[in-house]
Amino acid sequence: MGHFQAAFASVLEAYGTMFQMVTYDAGALSEANASAVVAAGKDYLFALKGEQRTMFKMATELLDRNDVSSGDDRRIMISSMDRATSRDRPSA
Repeated sequence: MGHFQAAFASVLEAYGTMFQMVTYDAGALSEANASAVVAAGKDYLFALKGEQRTMFKMATELLDRNDVSSGDDRRIMISSMDRATSRDRPSA
């Protein structure tokens, strides 16, 4: 278990009912971290920067620009919350 997952587990235990979304910079971008957040029933927003060339290229090829918030061409923000998931969630 990495540092993010250990810290997330602690925050979840202490404050889990007080938040729905987890945001983090590109240092936490990994499938394992995203899976941990989704498994806890939360949404995530992790940054992906141009320095992460392989993942950045793949993201720009796979993702429709209409489905991605982009601050500029060097950074793409990706969220686990898709349209179907947000529609299926009960209102708070």
